[in-house]
Amino acid sequence: MRKKPANNYFCIFIIALFFTGCGLKGNPVPPFAPPVIDYSKIIVNLQAVALSDAIRLKWIFQDKDKLVDYIAVEKSEIGTNGNVCKDCPLQFTRIDTIPTEEMPLSVGYVDKEVSKNKIYVYRLMLCKKSGACMDSLAKTKI
Repeated sequence: MRKKPANNYFCIFIIALFFTGCGLKGNPVPPFAPPVIDYSKIIVNLQAVALSDAIRLKWIFQDKDKLVDYIAVEKSEIGTNGNVCKDCPLQFTRIDTIPTEEMPLSVGYVDKEVSKNKIYVYRLMLCKKSGACMDSLAKTKI
């Protein structure tokens, strides 16, 4: 007795389906994954020093890859509207921007808009020319 050709094709189809399987093989990946950049090491050793009529900020700037176009200096005053409780998120106000072209390793900034007996928190934001900024995670309180 001779087998029908349709049965052979059906068997080949089932075997092929068995070897190829179905379902999700893995998560899709983009053809190019950009490198992960660690921005937390660009600004180190941020310090604030109280002067008689101002506060001087100092930090070390380490951006050998030229990832940052300017640094935004931001300040928050504890006890003002929005900054009443000690565990609440602080509201920062941008007080200046500093271009990073030819920036020396050791950098400083002087804030003259301060009052005695107030607590200030400063942070530095790392920004691109497009306006996109990333928190440097460098904060200091005085």
